[in-house]
Amino acid sequence: MESKELIERQIQKGTEILEQISTMRERPTMVMNVIAYVDEDVQTNRKSINVWQYLTIDILTSLFGENASYVTDFRATVTEKKTGFNFQREFREEVNKGLAILEAIRGSFELGINHNHKETAKIAKSTKIFISHKTEDKPFVQELVELIESIIGIDSSKIFCSSIGGYDIKPGKEILSELKRQFDEYDVLFIVVHSPRYYKSSVCLNEMGAAWVLGSNFFSFLTPDCKYNMLNGVIDGRYMSIKVNDSMDTVVSKLNSFKDYLLDTFSIDRDKFNLTRWEMKRNEFIDKTCTIQFEKELSDNKAKESLVAKANISAELISRNPYVVSITNRGESDARNLDLKLDEKCEGMLISGLEHFPIEYLKPGRHINLSLYPCIGDPDQFKIFFSWEEKGNKYNSEEIIIL
Repeated sequence: MESKELIERQIQKGTEILEQISTMRERPTMVMNVIAYVDEDVQTNRKSINVWQYLTIDILTSLFGENASYVTDFRATVTEKKTGFNFQREFREEVNKGLAILEAIRGSFELGINHNHKETAKIAKSTKIFISHKTEDKPFVQELVELIESIIGIDSSKIFCSSIGGYDIKPGKEILSELKRQFDEYDVLFIVVHSPRYYKSSVCLNEMGAAWVLGSNFFSFLTPDCKYNMLNGVIDGRYMSIKVNDSMDTVVSKLNSFKDYLLDTFSIDRDKFNLTRWEMKRNEFIDKTCTIQFEKELSDNKAKESLVAKANISAELISRNPYVVSITNRGESDARNLDLKLDEKCEGMLISGLEHFPIEYLKPGRHINLSLYPCIGDPDQFKIFFSWEEKGNKYNSEEIIIL
């Protein structure tokens, strides 16, 4: 059986196990927020998961060798400590982590990446920045390329970016073969521009998988309309991520670290580096990218409201043990009489913190947390609907929470 077929088979088996996990039966008792499941279901699913995991490890080891990074990373999903608070959710997360690794390997096969590290390791390669992004995010990427140019200079041999002239694929070249050449011929510094649009592109996800399989170094940038809980796949929130509309101090600190990394990677003399020019370009990058307007799936009325409102109410999952959702005012004005309503799918979910609503006002930069204790049958994702007032006007917004 071909290598790709073996990986496809394990992905299919893992997907079937996820479906099996979804049918676990819950006991009608709950003590100290620990959800009890029928013992037979727990044991059956644990056995199925372990058989799938150990067979996958054997396959990966036979294909790529005992010390390959994806073998050790997959093995880590087996040994990761579990809390036992919710077996169904923990089983699902465990299998999904393993599937993300297998899907990344499948993506590298799609691009025709060479997996023979023993041969390629002997060849010294020059470093090249590879910016993986969706074409619709070009306005953001254009600013990012200009920021990188302010650090390493304008040099097409050091940057690959398919949507920016001078750094793109040359006329007459076939797209997939050119992407493969970049990974084969260079030591790739992989920069992902995460956005809601990125995860809808199979090419982008294949690029991400190939970079991870080859052990590339990573940086992540998030467009203003992308939230940390949207990051999935093998390059997720565990890697350094720069979200341009985070707090100014946070963004400045992370961009300075990014600059220092590029200076060291490309052996640029710090004494000759124009720090004043960098600070101006860095601040210009933050200002411009934060104001980029991305197309949203909103009705005309809601789009108009979002342009007028000065408060900006966001909700993000910031913890999974327990599940905590942080509701923050990221705007410039107080949100008065702030109230929320949960998706009908959440009826019956145990939630602490709802008793504080409605809130008389939530000042810019302030937040309030909700603690969630989901049980079997509760949704993996749901919407929170917000309403508030500013200077006598009423506004509404909604956020999607993915557990």
